[in-house]
Amino acid sequence: MSRTLSSSMLRAIYAEETGDYPILLITITHPSLAAPLRISSDPTQRTVVTDEEVVYGTVSRAETFVFVPFSISLPNDSAEETPQTSITIDNVGREMVPTIRALTSAPEITLEMVMASTPDVVEAVFPGFALSSVTYDAMSISGTLSVTEFTTEPCPAGTFNPAEFPGMF
Repeated sequence: MSRTLSSSMLRAIYAEETGDYPILLITITHPSLAAPLRISSDPTQRTVVTDEEVVYGTVSRAETFVFVPFSISLPNDSAEETPQTSITIDNVGREMVPTIRALTSAPEITLEMVMASTPDVVEAVFPGFALSSVTYDAMSISGTLSVTEFTTEPCPAGTFNPAEFPGMF
């Protein structure tokens, strides 16, 4: 499956030098979380300033994504393979480990790419990842992002029998 990217993103990707660059946004959702966790790969601007703390991040579509250093390998965009990637998030604030530890099932992860000059325009979306195989220590949180592979599901899911389809018999 191919993706259509804007000309500004393609120029920034292929340019030798540019002031505009892609930003990766991560949204972590789970039924037990009060609000989704939103993480940005870039300290675009000051987002929260209190007496004790200055927080940088990216504001996209009126949502604040907090800057936390992380590394990720983007998934393959191939129809033949199930998308799977790994992620390592720095545990700089020490707030994420208790949150991840409290979850009883895999949280859902959505990856989005935006440009620094137009953070409200989503260039590419990778939705529906589940975070699994989570490990953590004092410095980082690591895990595997994968999607449900529907090719292994039985097809058809139901069977035509007298109990479920009496009109056929």
